[in-house]
Formats: sequence, C-alpha cells, structure tokens
Amino acid sequence: MTHNSSKYLKRWPDKPRVLVFGPPNVPVSKLSQRLAIDLGVPIISMENEFKKVQKYAGKNEDYDHPFYHKVKEILDSGDKAAVADEKIGLKLLSLSEYAQEGFILNDFPKTVAEAESLEELAGGMNAFMHLNMPELFLAQIESGKYHCED
Repeated sequence: MTHNSSKYLKRWPDKPRVLVFGPPNVPVSKLSQRLAIDLGVPIISMENEFKKVQKYAGKNEDYDHPFYHKVKEILDSGDKAAVADEKIGLKLLSLSEYAQEGFILNDFPKTVAEAESLEELAGGMNAFMHLNMPELFLAQIESGKYHCED
C-alpha cells in the first residue's frame, strides 16, 4: 500500500524558522529542544554565536573576515545599541551554515530593534511561540529558589 502525501496536511514549511520565548521560569529551552527534534532543525543561541565570534575572530580561518573583526570590536565594547543598530544578530544568523535549512531561536531577540530586524531575514520567520504558565506556578517556582535558614 502506498501513501498519497497530498491527503495529509503539511503543518510546517520545508525550512521552519521558529522563535520561542516566554517569561522567566517558563521552560522555553526544554520545549525548544523537543521542537528541534520533531522538526529536525538546530536550536541557535545568539548568545553562543556572539561568544564564538568573540573567541575565534582573527584566530580561526572560519572567523577570519573583516566582518567578524568588526563584530568582535562591537561586542567587546559592550555597546548593545550598536549590536542592534548594525543588525549583528540578523547578519550572523544569515551567515550561519547550519541555519540555512531552518532553526529555532530561543534567546533572541532581546530588544524591539532586534525583533524588527528579524523581518528582514530572507524568507522571514514562520512561527512565534510565546509560552506562558499561570502566575501561581511561576511564583511557586521562583519562591522555591530561595531558602532562608532563620
């Protein structure tokens, strides 16, 4: 028996680009991991991408380009406005070879300017997933982090 794939609803595009976010204490990374497995795409952490550029710019042939040197200077200076103005996250995402077949972002964007820059991504984003939990549970999780020995 053969399957006629036209009978099935296709839920995701061929190259899914998903942004997963939520307030503190919501298990965004756990859901991102599950989603990445189901969709067969990597999770991209912009914080890790920034750290790689800071570590390898000028020291590794993959990062030996004037663009990476400039990004390293901006990141080392701590100028968050320049990171957003120069659209560093978007450019790194566009250059990332493992992001070309789809990805999940879960720690980016952090500012409105960075969020607006994602609109310029070739092909755009496919989905934005905002995770939330009832405030009672979030408060319980937060209060469980602290223990006073009084």
